[in-house]
Amino acid sequence: MRDLSKTVLTSFLLLLTSTVTQAQVAKKPAAAVDSSVVAERGAKLAETGHCAEAMPLLKKSFPQTSDKDLKLKIGFDAVRCAMTLNQADLAVDFLRLL
Repeated sequence: MRDLSKTVLTSFLLLLTSTVTQAQVAKKPAAAVDSSVVAERGAKLAETGHCAEAMPLLKKSFPQTSDKDLKLKIGFDAVRCAMTLNQADLAVDFLRLL
């Protein structure tokens, strides 16, 4: 009888744990969307000449972006802004990553 109650209790705890774990995993796609939005915002700021505001967004979103075209766009915008802001080391870092 005790073995049966242990089995039922263990099964219940495993089911509860897996439910909580699945609820946490479901939130990740929203982060990918946020990263893309941040990347687009940074690129738009850079392309309109607001390099000082764009550079933190470009630095943050560049490593997180998986879309190759967007990553290339961000990289070139970051290089141009880094040179505009007289940050040659940062420009070289972005060029290496491209």
